[in-house]
Amino acid sequence: MDMTYNVSFRLPDHWGVKNSQRWGDQENTVIFSDPQKSSEQTGPSLYYRRLAVPLSPKSAVMKEELQREMDSKAVQRQKQQHLSSYHLLPDNCGARIVGGHDARSCIAEFTSELGTPMAEYLTLVRTENTLALFFGFIPANDLDRYRKRLDTIIETLQIP
Repeated sequence: MDMTYNVSFRLPDHWGVKNSQRWGDQENTVIFSDPQKSSEQTGPSLYYRRLAVPLSPKSAVMKEELQREMDSKAVQRQKQQHLSSYHLLPDNCGARIVGGHDARSCIAEFTSELGTPMAEYLTLVRTENTLALFFGFIPANDLDRYRKRLDTIIETLQIP
């Protein structure tokens, strides 16, 4: 549990925290140790930050903001990380509830520099005061197993 930001989650057996780093303005990134990690997979991660300006708790506003955040993440991946083929799969984005809060999960796809078809599984959870994003890159052919493993952590997230 992060006592400063009041963020908690539970890890399954054999998982661990590889690194946790505070940075920016009330931001933190936690990189997990996935015991089934493949060589082309990045460590699944959780990014979270306290929001300087609270968001309206109305569900419609929250859902719109979740989609805006996902779209913004796609642009970031394309431009800042130079993943020109990166794009969200619209039929693979959906609303969900995590820890009693509105959330959105999406799948993106792209091709790695080595030509490997890759996917990113993202789940964004938003409250009035906190944003949390689970994410990780995986070879596309391992996505279903990866998503199930990460969902077991996502479902335990508690944020203020």
